[in-house]
Amino acid sequence: MTRFFVKIIFLLITANLFLYVSGCNKPENSHNAIKASGFIEAREIDIRSEISGKIVSLNFEEGDKFKKGELICLIDKEKLEFQLKQAEAKVEETMAGLSLLKSGLRKEEIDRAKNLVQELTEKRNLARTEYERAKELFEKGVLSKSAFDTAKTSMKMTEEEMLGAQRQYEIAKKGYRMEEIEESQAVLKGAEFKVEEIKRNIKDSEILSPVTGIITKKVAENGEYVPTGGLIATITDLSYVWLKIYLSENEYGKVMIGQKVRIKIDSFPEKYFEGKIIYISSEAEFTPKNIQTQEDRVKLVYALKVGINNNKGIFKPGMPADAIIEIRK
Repeated sequence: MTRFFVKIIFLLITANLFLYVSGCNKPENSHNAIKASGFIEAREIDIRSEISGKIVSLNFEEGDKFKKGELICLIDKEKLEFQLKQAEAKVEETMAGLSLLKSGLRKEEIDRAKNLVQELTEKRNLARTEYERAKELFEKGVLSKSAFDTAKTSMKMTEEEMLGAQRQYEIAKKGYRMEEIEESQAVLKGAEFKVEEIKRNIKDSEILSPVTGIITKKVAENGEYVPTGGLIATITDLSYVWLKIYLSENEYGKVMIGQKVRIKIDSFPEKYFEGKIIYISSEAEFTPKNIQTQEDRVKLVYALKVGINNNKGIFKPGMPADAIIEIRK
């Protein structure tokens, strides 16, 4: 019986010793570790509309998951598609005009201008002959002055018409001026730019998820008019999160970027997660207001971020967590 009690006492001592040693080996019980608590944060991205218009498709709620590139919202593009047709027609019209300017007038048009010069030249010659005869008769006193003036005016008019036709014929042979071609090229460039602008707007009418994440804030509703730059929703990228903690000035000099950190959360009390320091503030600040005691809130501390791979989605923004940082001896 005595031996039985001795064995029981021995087993109890062994178990307590094991628990003591195990407890000492835990990171949070190490004298060479910095312990700090904070909250999980993640990258939040505002999803905004690049164009103004009516929302015709918006089928999501807060908490819905989206992959990068998936359609989140659709803005009405019917008006834009009509504007695109008009702009493309303008480009075609301008290109046709520019082509005509570069090639000059067609041969038929040049021949027509030449024939007009010949016709008006014959008409001018006839008018000049009639004027010479009227002048001779007027000087002999056979023709009245009014009849003579009429013949003279007719000759001048046909002369001006012929000269005008000759100028047009010369222009037709030479083609258009370079200034006209350059002006048409500028108009074409503006029309093409307008087409590209409308195409971009049509593309922007489909609002896609910029990252893989969860909708954490819904702002717009289906059927609502949204202005350019209007907020549609906020999506949170949960693939990579960080724990934000604060260290005292004494602890500040004992850590460095890239240093490994062990992390504990209430949901998994017996499990440690790994992270590493990705940011250390260079400026001190007062402890944030969400720290419990006033005594702690008036202390100067340095902000620190511990990056955590969150591919399994365990960590959520706002979740409290504890950090254990092994320090160099």
